[in-house]
Amino acid sequence: MAFRISLLLIAIFWTLDAADDGEWLHVKEGTLKTIRVYIAQLVLVISAGAGTATFAWQGPNIGINTFTPRRKPLPKPTTPAKPQTDVSIDVSAAAMELPRPQIVVQGTSNLYGAHFTMLPFTVILTPLLLLQKPMGQAVLALTTISILSLLELLHLLRKTYSTTKADPSLSLGATILALLGQFCYFKTGHQAALSSIQWTAAYIPLHTLRYPWSPILIVLNTFAGQILCAAAVPCLVFWRRPYKFSGKSSASTIDHSTIFAPPSARTAVSQGSAKLSGDITGRNAAPPEPDRRDAERRVILSELAKAHLMHMIVYSTINLATTVFAGHLRRHLMLYRVFCPRWMLGGAGLVIVELVSCLIGVGGARWTMQALTRLFGW
Repeated sequence: MAFRISLLLIAIFWTLDAADDGEWLHVKEGTLKTIRVYIAQLVLVISAGAGTATFAWQGPNIGINTFTPRRKPLPKPTTPAKPQTDVSIDVSAAAMELPRPQIVVQGTSNLYGAHFTMLPFTVILTPLLLLQKPMGQAVLALTTISILSLLELLHLLRKTYSTTKADPSLSLGATILALLGQFCYFKTGHQAALSSIQWTAAYIPLHTLRYPWSPILIVLNTFAGQILCAAAVPCLVFWRRPYKFSGKSSASTIDHSTIFAPPSARTAVSQGSAKLSGDITGRNAAPPEPDRRDAERRVILSELAKAHLMHMIVYSTINLATTVFAGHLRRHLMLYRVFCPRWMLGGAGLVIVELVSCLIGVGGARWTMQALTRLFGW
């Protein structure tokens, strides 16, 4: 709901901006500017305050229901039954065979991805849309759709390589996201030149120049594509990743849901009697089975590190190439007009991507894993 309200406010902001430039409304000079500043500040507050707090404290996006399966009909006896002398034994046996209620957890096939995607595609995307001009907003919207389509394609590729260890989806996705961020940079109206910087973005939520907010707004406007793609790198690991419950739980996955069936009365009685006899005889119990969630956590952390490193390696390679050729062409007449700004763009993009990967990517992944921990335990 907050994201929809923010999008509506962004549309109102740029409509008032067009009305102010085209003099559609005959109002006092500066009135529309004041209204736009308050609207922009409200959008930033919703994104940075409410959006971040909601992402940090919300639980997994799941639905929990209960149902009781139907009781299977008992087979008809082929021989005449013998008369029962003890009615209590027959009743207890029948009670043990009654179906017991089961718990259905819906949405377990994408527990990690459904929670984490709120960070790059709502909390981070909202201020980036505000600081871009309308055509740049369309580019960011198409970039978001491209990232989601990429995640689905990589999920299908991962299913193809599920039986082998050579899964190229992680490195391939990180490389494509880096190239997509570079492509989005040029499609939002920016070039590798200082003259293409959109300085008016510093005055969208402000009346005058204020440090350090104005430089931050310029960075968000200039490197919007790289920031969005770098923040979406953990989605390569989390998207369509099913949650592995403890091996002790009797869980079965059916149609993107997990069903937990409690043990039957006979199983509970037999386990209790076995435990009681083991305690009486003093026998040592068998060592507990290792929890699959611990191994899954180590795998997730290693894959996150690999994805972020591969994403930064692409930008490092681009920066290395620009540095080499800028040094080789240092006597060129267009050095300070073409090659030096391109080298500055490569270095600044690399620094921005590293900061976003360390602060937003790793921090957001930690919040996602903590949200699942609070609900299912670890």
